[in-house]
Order: sequence, then structure tokens, then C-alpha cells
Amino acid sequence: MFADLQSLPRNAALRKLNDLIKRARLAKVNAYIINGLRKDMPSVFGKEAKKKELIKNLDQLYGQIQREHQVCLRNSLARKYPEMILLLLTDLFRRLSRLKADAGAANTSGFY
Repeated sequence: MFADLQSLPRNAALRKLNDLIKRARLAKVNAYIINGLRKDMPSVFGKEAKKKELIKNLDQLYGQIQREHQVCLRNSLARKYPEMILLLLTDLFRRLSRLKADAGAANTSGFY
């Protein structure tokens, strides 16, 4: 019992490190998924229809990502909540288009 008590701080540090590694892997996988979805999304027209199509074909995208990057998608958020990922992606596109428009307006105003 005393040995178990002595090993607690050591095990806690190892547990924290393993948790950090798990979260990093999960973030990496989710970034691959979002990048793959971003490539397939149209920039202007037909976003709603394309979203539905992407949700239907997510398994194909998962297979493609697993082959290209040799990662496991078993525990990714996109597999559990595909609609949430697509909503986040749509919001990201909206924000990026606003930033591009603002940057374009700033460059054409003549002030640098």
C-alpha cells in the first residue's frame, strides 16, 4: 500500500501526459477532417445542397483521410457529430470571406 501511495505523483504525471497526447492526436485528426471538408465546400453557391451531400459521403472522406495521413478516425468528433462539424465549417467560411473582403477594401482605399 505504501508503494502505491509513493507511485501516485509519478502516475499522475504520466496520466496527464497521456491525456495531452490523446488530445493532440484528436485535434490533428479533426483538423484533417475540417481541411478535407473545406476543400469540397463551394465558395459561393449551393452550400446547403453540398452540406447534405458531404454529410452523406463522410465515410468516403474518412477513408480518404485515413489512407492519406495514416491516422485513426475512431474517436474523432466529426464521426460522432458530423452536423456540428459542418456548421462550424460554414461559420469559418463566413468569417474568412468577411476578413478577405475587409482586407481587399483596405488595400483598395489607398492607405497602407
